[in-house]
Amino acid sequence: MKKIFAILLSICVLSSCTSDIEEVSTGSIYGIVTESETAEPARSIGVELYMIKYDENYYGYSEDVLLLKTVTYDDGSYTFEDLTPGEYRLKIVASGYEETKYKVTVEAGRTARADMQLKKKNIHLQASTLRVGEITGYGATFYGAYEYDNYSPTECGFMYSSSSTPSISGTKVVSTNANYGEFSASVSGLAAGVYYVQAYATRMSSSSSYNGTVYGDVLKFEISGAPVVSTLEATNVSETTATLNGVVEFEGSPAYTEKGFVYSATFPTPTIDDPSSATTKVVISGTAKEFSANVANLVAYKTYYVRAYVTNNVGTFYGDAVSFVAMTGAEDVYVLQEEGLMVQKTDLGSARYSAAVQMCKDSHVAGFNDWRLPTIGELSLLYNKYKAGLIGGFSKYGIYWSSTTSGDYSDVYDVFKFEYGSVGESSYSGSYRIRAVRSIK
Repeated sequence: MKKIFAILLSICVLSSCTSDIEEVSTGSIYGIVTESETAEPARSIGVELYMIKYDENYYGYSEDVLLLKTVTYDDGSYTFEDLTPGEYRLKIVASGYEETKYKVTVEAGRTARADMQLKKKNIHLQASTLRVGEITGYGATFYGAYEYDNYSPTECGFMYSSSSTPSISGTKVVSTNANYGEFSASVSGLAAGVYYVQAYATRMSSSSSYNGTVYGDVLKFEISGAPVVSTLEATNVSETTATLNGVVEFEGSPAYTEKGFVYSATFPTPTIDDPSSATTKVVISGTAKEFSANVANLVAYKTYYVRAYVTNNVGTFYGDAVSFVAMTGAEDVYVLQEEGLMVQKTDLGSARYSAAVQMCKDSHVAGFNDWRLPTIGELSLLYNKYKAGLIGGFSKYGIYWSSTTSGDYSDVYDVFKFEYGSVGESSYSGSYRIRAVRSIK
């Protein structure tokens, strides 16, 4: 009897197992998507699943019917489950990559493996991440470039993130100053930490074969969270007094606990640690972002250098050094101390040579009455400083009188052409622009 019962039990178990196997009527698809050039996983890439539908009435004509969509995980993997057995087509369409298709057959109770590779589309466009500059405690400026064969990009900019893959999970900042293949963009309001940035260039034209987005290399940079302060131009300058001005751009983390100015006639970049015999420190109270200080007992006609500063428990941080000359009307002149030259900031106008000489003599800018025409060598010096952005007010296409006679002719004078940075000559009857200068010790 026991033997009969065991046989019946075995039959029931086998019957149950057979029933379970027969209930598995679906299959699945699993795969990994990688970059063809690097073999790295392709993260957050969309994968679409299509059913291949045949119509025998049209000689085996088939069409793809979209069923499902998913995205790849961090390891590049994806999966589709509970699929009816049959033929399917996988499709990946990612910006900047060639369209990828893959045909796969699903069988009941099995997982079909379908690995795919992404190949970058050749859209004859390249992007380069050049550098990260002007890094402050809360922001930075990105620099990039692009090259193209057929069509220029319709948009370029940068992707940045605290992740090492900014093109996937980053924040986009579009450049508004692309020019001759180079572009830049600034960001602010960043918290302290390590960041990554990647330049991009996008083309969307009428020719779809050239459309897409390309990326440059990933660069790493760090935001310190340090406070940021700027030194502004001195105002109300006289022979013995001046008003120093500054502004706190970013309070910092930790926030600053002291702010003020340090100035000196000795050190071009004074600090609060320099000897007190050669520098003066002025502490400003209050929490206002813009701050000023009136200083006195200056030495007339001396050049002073001032820097705004802020201090927290990490250290002291400075703005750029700004110079001024202790004299009335300093805002109307450039003082080139090393060259021994004072220059008016604006032209006196245009005139013939004799009138130009007299206009300089009649000028009383900044209280001086010994203004004159510059020599041709001095004009060349001024041109170089103008091109470097150190002084301004000159006419870009102007021709300027000099006091230098040309060769053996007493009535022919050298002139300087600012458009080309070259020297010419003219008789005294010509009419050219006038910039007055004076010599200083």
